[in-house]
Amino acid sequence: MFSRSDNWFVVLPDVELPVAAAGQLHQHSTQVLRHSSGRPWVVGNWSPDDLRTEVTTEGAVAVLGLCGATPAELRQAVRDTNGGARARPIRFAGSGSCHVIVRGRSGVRVQGTVSGVRRVFSTELAGLTLASDRSDVLAALTGAPIRPEVVAAKLLYPMGPTAVERVPPWRGVDSVPEHSFLLLHAATGKGECVQWWRPPEPSLSLREGAELLRSRLTAAVELRTRSGGTIGCDLSGGLDSTPLCFLAADGESRVVAFTSGGRNDDDVRWADRAAAHMPGLVRDVVPPEDMPLPYDSVSRLPVGGEEPFVGTANGARIAFTAKRLAEQGCRGHIGGHGGDEVLAAPETYLHDLLRDDPREGVRHIRGYRALRRWSRRETVSAFLRRQPYERCVEEYVAALGGARPAASSPPDPWGVEVLRTPPWATGHALDIARGHVRAALSSPVRDAIDPRRPARQAQLDLVRGSGNAVRQVQQLMAASGLPMEAPLLDDDVVEACLSVRPHELTTPWRYKPLMVEAMRGVVPDDILARETKADGLPEVHAGRRRHLEEIVALCEDSRLASLGLVDGKRLRDHALSMGTNAWPVALWRTLACETWLRALERSRTPATPPAPRTAVVPDRAEGVQP
Repeated sequence: MFSRSDNWFVVLPDVELPVAAAGQLHQHSTQVLRHSSGRPWVVGNWSPDDLRTEVTTEGAVAVLGLCGATPAELRQAVRDTNGGARARPIRFAGSGSCHVIVRGRSGVRVQGTVSGVRRVFSTELAGLTLASDRSDVLAALTGAPIRPEVVAAKLLYPMGPTAVERVPPWRGVDSVPEHSFLLLHAATGKGECVQWWRPPEPSLSLREGAELLRSRLTAAVELRTRSGGTIGCDLSGGLDSTPLCFLAADGESRVVAFTSGGRNDDDVRWADRAAAHMPGLVRDVVPPEDMPLPYDSVSRLPVGGEEPFVGTANGARIAFTAKRLAEQGCRGHIGGHGGDEVLAAPETYLHDLLRDDPREGVRHIRGYRALRRWSRRETVSAFLRRQPYERCVEEYVAALGGARPAASSPPDPWGVEVLRTPPWATGHALDIARGHVRAALSSPVRDAIDPRRPARQAQLDLVRGSGNAVRQVQQLMAASGLPMEAPLLDDDVVEACLSVRPHELTTPWRYKPLMVEAMRGVVPDDILARETKADGLPEVHAGRRRHLEEIVALCEDSRLASLGLVDGKRLRDHALSMGTNAWPVALWRTLACETWLRALERSRTPATPPAPRTAVVPDRAEGVQP
């Protein structure tokens, strides 16, 4: 389930680990940091370039990932951890995306990012709490079985709420809320989640927010280019990747701009226009006919993973991009992932705006009604409706598997979109999915936000859903030999966007106004004027037609069917009959679950590994030796 070729880590309290688990960690890991007692502290596989450590007389800190913190800030993190559950928040002035692991007198603190790109998971083993950045690693250590109800919920489409999607598919493995750190108490080895982060007040105007975003996004890209060498950067001509490419081109690294437009979209034309303003840029433009299609890897099963991920349908495209850029000497890749989520508030903000400023709320609602073609009746009904969250959850769960909703309708005040059950799902799958959805929505991650302003929580959930998807893409890219970074999901960039008043961050009259205003003078105005976005549907349908025989073979010998979650014959019939106008997300999600289950069947027994590299991080202030 995990191997020496993966990137992962496990954090351990300073107590004896069961022999079997210790042996398994030793077998699969290549790196070990130790407590001053000599026991393992952090065990796993990571690139030496990804690790920073700092030692004080009070403990030690290890940072895994990209971090712009100064040594003084790292030392302060140790002091802040010694408050135990009353520990002060660890905040670094520099940008980046990293896990922070601190050992102090009170125990070990493990902290990810509020965006969800760097998550923390926990499990219990022999009365002790272990932490990791990957849920499947903890599942392998404990022999945890899968949770069929989680897999059943992942059959629902288009995509479940973040509270549902973020639950690990392994029984006994839990996810630490993104706003919290996990504290492994020194005295007991038990873990406790402690909230350290709360979202900023959305009080900035568009102009003020643009200035803040420009400063933080510039710093985030500079952190990734300052070490020189060659990096890849997406260049689609859109308002997510293109500004990042302009900022990277001004940095210390040689930039290879990667463009791969679709058969019927205008990405290449816009990318060419943008590149004309960056004369020193190295271009890598791949014609649509040379790019792998979706489903090209459907019969080449992935090696496994934490959870079913719809992006695996594009696994061949991701691998192609990573290998192509690595062959050109790129040490990493910068993507525009997360822009759609951080640069806009979900339309449910209209409910909060109508309450706070009725005149402005009505103006925005009228704008969206014209844009989305909402009927007058459904618009009035939606925005006059008031109901508690608990009733909303029950209505939502009851609606699963019901009639297909209208293509466009006014948003729910709680930001929960209607889900559909694919026609090949069984009644058993629907029953257990309903139970899981109800449980997940009844105890969601809340950020101490005013419950009368539910749109704020919906905005955060949207960001975290993107962060979790991006971390899955990062794993696929890394497996093909190229690390990928998403600066738009750095916590300080996310905070800048969350600081803007939602009705200025999002309007029915402008496309991503915050990015447009932030990049004035950096990106030419003619590039900032783009308001289109490619959808990739022609490639999806072409890939399904090319690999229909392989898809049908998966349906006929379905692991989902063996779990009682799908009817294999109905799945096969629908796969064969899907017309070119059918949106394929339901099939994508089902095949993601199917290939994930098959990958789990494959056992990989590595050869006897060499002894892992160790480093003892003592309590006295000494350097760390690899």
